[in-house]
Amino acid sequence: MNLRLNGSQPLENFKISAQNSNVTIFSYQAYNTTTFQIVLLRYLVEGQGEQILNLGLGSQEGGLSASIEWSVIVGNNVFLAEGEGWSISHDGSMVVTGATGNVSIVHWGFFENGVPSSNLPFYQQHSVAIVITMVVAVTVIVAIVIKVKNREHSGESELVKSA
Repeated sequence: MNLRLNGSQPLENFKISAQNSNVTIFSYQAYNTTTFQIVLLRYLVEGQGEQILNLGLGSQEGGLSASIEWSVIVGNNVFLAEGEGWSISHDGSMVVTGATGNVSIVHWGFFENGVPSSNLPFYQQHSVAIVITMVVAVTVIVAIVIKVKNREHSGESELVKSA
């Protein structure tokens, strides 16, 4: 409970079991916004055993699994597919088997405080798309205004030259 690693956020509820392997945990990072969360755990494995980890992120039931993703990355950026060296259970525990060297576990999703994004209002579900659309619209409007001003200015310049 409330494990703190140097330079990392606290792990509120963390469980780990290592069988036939030694594990050294390097870091834990968690980033939360109103509609997006990403959690990253990095560790080193010596021995081709099995690690069972639960980051305390809650159950995968109740539709939550549709709005989140898990990734396991080993060695030099080798992404393992689910079922190819790791699996996730309904209680949120992850089992990693046969990995050696550096391992990164990434959990990310579009939800707020464990609430699936489908339960959020439209503007929160699509906040990134809305902001990007607004930025593009403002950029286009500014470009059009500049182009019109340049045409007006060049038209005035030609009238002055011809007079």
